[in-house]
Amino acid sequence: MRSTADLAPESINSWIPESGIRGRYQIAKQVLSKSVLESIIGEKAFLSGPHGEDMNYKSARKFGRYNPRFLTSLHKSLSSLFDSKIFVANAQALYDSELKQYLRTYYLAYEVGANNQEVMDGYMAILATEPKKYSESVFLSEPSYFLQESFRDFAESLEAQGYNVYEGVVCPGFWVRRSIDGTADEFFELLTLAINTFDPEFLSSK
Repeated sequence: MRSTADLAPESINSWIPESGIRGRYQIAKQVLSKSVLESIIGEKAFLSGPHGEDMNYKSARKFGRYNPRFLTSLHKSLSSLFDSKIFVANAQALYDSELKQYLRTYYLAYEVGANNQEVMDGYMAILATEPKKYSESVFLSEPSYFLQESFRDFAESLEAQGYNVYEGVVCPGFWVRRSIDGTADEFFELLTLAINTFDPEFLSSK
């Protein structure tokens, strides 16, 4: 699947498709796109934001606000799926190679990113301002830069433990946005469900 995915920077607005969510989604959407998942779940993934039938990564000052009902239904579906020992056994190798370290990073990032009022306020203030001409590119947009710098120390501390520093920078920002749209709890429950199923030793060490 990786060989047939369009991982060009202009397609995913990222120069590092091997890190973060965008390259992973570009590969996965060949069989499980957002629209397919919405059809399975029976709810739209987003209540508002820049995303349409596909994901839109080119909006520097708008972000998708998730639908809590979608996340609740997704949790129920995944809980049933993960009850299948056959499915879990067949998916374990894929999880270990593609998701284990990444989801661990999200878990660790929750503590610093979720409900961080100071960063939430700063981020929302920047979103409300007009972009400067030199920073109109989404690659170097002010909101993204603000989040990256807010969590750089955290990312560097994870890098020292063997984690991907880029993912250490961007994962806390996900929790900032989810705290703003009110779905941080739902996503943390989904994350914990996945880790408890495929990587329980990580949770037992916390």
